[in-house]
Amino acid sequence: MAFFKKAIEADPKNAAAHYQLGIAYFGSPDTVASAVPALEKYLELEPTGANAEAARQLIAAAKASAPSGSKK
Repeated sequence: MAFFKKAIEADPKNAAAHYQLGIAYFGSPDTVASAVPALEKYLELEPTGANAEAARQLIAAAKASAPSGSKK
């Protein structure tokens, strides 16, 4: 995750880094909710990108798995 965060820090419009950071957050149940903003940023930058449909599905899965009231 640190690598993707650094890539985003260097270039906030790096859609691929936002997507990969979102994927990385799925590595632990404790960070799944954090995937949503990263994937939403990817979609903002590349709404029809190669990973757009996967990002939408991952966002839906993350939101479905989040406990009620959780807004990480």
